Amino acid sequence: MGLHLPDGGHVTFGTYSVNGLNYVRQTGLIDPYGLTTSITYSSAPLGTPGSWTRVTEPGGRYLYSHGTYDGNGYQTGNDVEAHDVDGTLLE
Repeated sequence: MGLHLPDGGHVTFGTYSVNGLNYVRQTGLIDPYGLTTSITYSSAPLGTPGSWTRVTEPGGRYLYSHGTYDGNGYQTGNDVEAHDVDGTLLE
């Protein structure tokens, strides 16, 4: 499953289920040269769909996101960190 972009790249999608309901979300981006940026998600509390936790570019660098949740399972905050290929925190 995918969405083709004008530059020749495309967006990839995947399906997942939460509490018996099926959903579709973006899983990556493939550029015109065939290089893939991947998106990883985590499950949020109380069976909610969660949000992205990591976006990794073809060279291995990545953005890492970790959120905080209230007692009802709603995300109330989010921190994003930039990491080098070896995991070194950049920002």
